[in-house]
Amino acid sequence: LRFRMAVEVTGGGGATVVNDTQAQINDAIQQHLRGRERQELVGVEGADRMRNDAREIINRLIAPERINGVIFKKFVLQ
Repeated sequence: LRFRMAVEVTGGGGATVVNDTQAQINDAIQQHLRGRERQELVGVEGADRMRNDAREIINRLIAPERINGVIFKKFVLQ
């Protein structure tokens, strides 16, 4: 899986926290993906599931700040 994403941030403080915790966010998402099977990520439903999971992971890491959503710029599953 290769993906690139952007996050929709509420307010100015959220962007700073997301940037400051980027390494932890990347690690947490990679750990999450290691526990997934390929068939769980296939198709629109798989991308939507991954989008929701990524949003939850990020919001947990940056609490009390929150992001509104995740936008995939690239999502390639081989």
